[in-house]
Amino acid sequence: MSHDDSKRKLAVQDRLLLKDMVEERNCAALGHVLTAFQRLEHQLKGVTGYFVDQSDYKLGIIVTSEISFRALLNLVYSLAQHRGVEKKRIESLQEILKDCFAAEQRRNTFVHSYWEPEPESLRTTRFKYTAKYPAGYKHQIEDVTEADLLKFTKEIYELSLDISELMDAHDSNWTKATTFPELFDVTSSLLPKDLQEAIIDGDKKA
Repeated sequence: MSHDDSKRKLAVQDRLLLKDMVEERNCAALGHVLTAFQRLEHQLKGVTGYFVDQSDYKLGIIVTSEISFRALLNLVYSLAQHRGVEKKRIESLQEILKDCFAAEQRRNTFVHSYWEPEPESLRTTRFKYTAKYPAGYKHQIEDVTEADLLKFTKEIYELSLDISELMDAHDSNWTKATTFPELFDVTSSLLPKDLQEAIIDGDKKA
């Protein structure tokens, strides 16, 4: 094998190693997105359980176990109004739930996309194709970095924090009427340390 051939072979090997590294890191970051979103959904179900019946959290589980995330948002908002939450907090809740819906749309886009790592740029390109009436064929192409995914994870955890603060202001003992109240600590060890610090001090460096 000539010297040039050896160099080309090493270059290909290096590129494959880098591609694997980019894929692994971005997959891990996507996993953080999914974990954060599931915790947000669990928290909203806990809020529902609190408003449905504070003495029996299982009723909240039964009511929410088979409904969509959009229906869950509608249910939380309607129950908060029905249970007499202050108007100012209802307005805040409306904004939070609107952001929750936007987060779900973004999360769904990530989950239902095809990903291809780009080793040269340390990015992953996201591809999504749809063919629905009446729009017909559409495709999306987006470059996504590990930092983008971790930033989105932080935004989801901040929504959980906003919900916790709003509910604490309404009733500081609200988590006692939910299942697994310890899961509502949004700075627990399930969140990567750098994101814990970002949520606490609001100074995440992407």
